[in-house]
Amino acid sequence: MGNFGKVLEFHLKEQFGKKGFWIGIIIPVIAIIGFFGFTHFKSDGEKDAIAIVNKGTTYQVSDNAMLGNLKEDYEFKFLKGNQVSKAELGVKDGDYEALYIIDEQSGKPVLEQRYEFTPPASVTTVLQGTLQQQYSAKVSTEQGISGDVLKELQTPITIKDTVLDSDTDDKPTGVVWVFVFTMYMFILMYGIGIANGIVGEKSSRVMEIMITKVKPITMMYGKIISNMLVGLANILVILASFLVVQSLGWADSMALDFIDVSGFTVSVTLLFILFFLSGFMLNGMIYAALGSLASRSEDIGNFTSPLMMISLANFFLGMMTMGNPTASYITICSYIPVLTPTLMFSRYLMGSAAGWELALGIVIIIVTTLLLSVIANRLYKRGVMKYSEKMSWKQVFGMMKKESIKG
Repeated sequence: MGNFGKVLEFHLKEQFGKKGFWIGIIIPVIAIIGFFGFTHFKSDGEKDAIAIVNKGTTYQVSDNAMLGNLKEDYEFKFLKGNQVSKAELGVKDGDYEALYIIDEQSGKPVLEQRYEFTPPASVTTVLQGTLQQQYSAKVSTEQGISGDVLKELQTPITIKDTVLDSDTDDKPTGVVWVFVFTMYMFILMYGIGIANGIVGEKSSRVMEIMITKVKPITMMYGKIISNMLVGLANILVILASFLVVQSLGWADSMALDFIDVSGFTVSVTLLFILFFLSGFMLNGMIYAALGSLASRSEDIGNFTSPLMMISLANFFLGMMTMGNPTASYITICSYIPVLTPTLMFSRYLMGSAAGWELALGIVIIIVTTLLLSVIANRLYKRGVMKYSEKMSWKQVFGMMKKESIKG
């Protein structure tokens, strides 16, 4: 344990001493806090402008009182008919979010909306409803319909909502999204880092000196765990940045428009960390074992390409879990050891995996990790001292069958 502690301390100092690590920490923090701070102060008290042009005389929206609660979010500019071209330029320049032109054809109101991207749906709905009321009042007057009858005809129908049990309703999809993306990015990034570090030690012949002092297996686990702790530190710093933004009142529970992070309860966060660490350990051993087989950095891709395909499978299947967590292929894949950390956690949060399945997933990860450790130990011990230009997969499988040398 003494040698392992020294190796782990060495690799941690090496990782935390790199400029790249601190750049990778500082840039996301500045980006997160800066983005939310900018949007908060930029939008504070500022309303989007909407231009309204009344071309006709029968149907008009020329009073803010007609626009109700929309005034809280928008500032309305009422322009004359000869100012349409000027208003269009304002939309293109970003002065107006949209331009609405109210006209009349064959005695009926016509609402035209001009915009660059998408019109504000709430404004369109209110203007449409206002013009519909004006048209109904005009017709009722012409037909001699009393106001009471017209009011009765305009009474909205009753809508009853019955929410049936859904696979995705009221589920922490935001947490699943963050977990799947985090697993993909950090395992890919730090997994390659593990392999590159081992190849760098081999190519510089440092490995030949180190192996006389420390067992190869100790070096392998020291490198894996140090990268795992650095990755975890990155995650915690990013999460802390979101907490700072939220505590400052610059953002609510919606960290992004499509990610609701309110599902990060204490229990979910602990499970998040557990499955992240176990998934990283499982993948890290494979990266370390395969990285030890490469003698040059150019050869790393030949050995790690299957792992990249597995990472992509984890990412896409994890994303699919949010939309269809009960799919049979998702359930089956969640029991494949290299996919279990991502898919079992995602299925559990989405409600398609019971507690016993989650426990079984943890057992699968532990058993697989122990079995992989035997293979990884054997490959690493023999691979770190092998300097052949190229190594075929046939040779790799042959090394797995041979007795491991004493380290």
